Amino acid sequence: MRLIMIRHPKTEANERKLVYGRTDALYSKAGEATIPGIVERLHSIKIDRIYSSPLTRTRLLAEAIAADHAVAADEIIMDDRILEMNFGKFENMTIPELEETYPEEFAEYRKDFNDCVVPGGESFRQLYDRTVDFLKEIYKRHEKGDEQTIVVVSHSMVIHAAVGYLMDVELDDVWRVKVEPGSMIDFDWRYEYAMLQGLSGPFNVREVK
Repeated sequence: MRLIMIRHPKTEANERKLVYGRTDALYSKAGEATIPGIVERLHSIKIDRIYSSPLTRTRLLAEAIAADHAVAADEIIMDDRILEMNFGKFENMTIPELEETYPEEFAEYRKDFNDCVVPGGESFRQLYDRTVDFLKEIYKRHEKGDEQTIVVVSHSMVIHAAVGYLMDVELDDVWRVKVEPGSMIDFDWRYEYAMLQGLSGPFNVREVK
């Protein structure tokens, strides 16, 4: 199975440097301009199934990819397990604002990022567990018979969690792979063994024809 994971294009919240996950942030102008480049990169690839986080910033990209492959929007599988991390009461705040408003909670979060449960939210390990559950399910579903190509449109934390699981990397080290908005990471995954075979993007405005 070929697994291509794509992070959504840049949003207004990214540009404002907000900590956000479940907020339904919209694309910035720069982010929206990268969509044609992402679609073009996938144009010649036969895609067997598209999965997406249900948030607008992922869904719209998934729908653009689907349309280019003559796939109806209702054939995209939306899955809550690949939603971005729930940052609870940290949502929609900048780091300086968090340091000022929640100094103790934010310090604890930084100290124990993997296991600290954000107040009203979740920990990175909890996100990792749900991401792994999703990946195991799609592997069981698609790694059989003819070679299949699966596209997953998701978020930074989910893609980093997937890198940890698929590449057998400790959670503290998954951040060595930089996954910018609008970039994609490509795995060859068979016999329960995944190999990284490409990291592309981000598809910035200069690359859009």
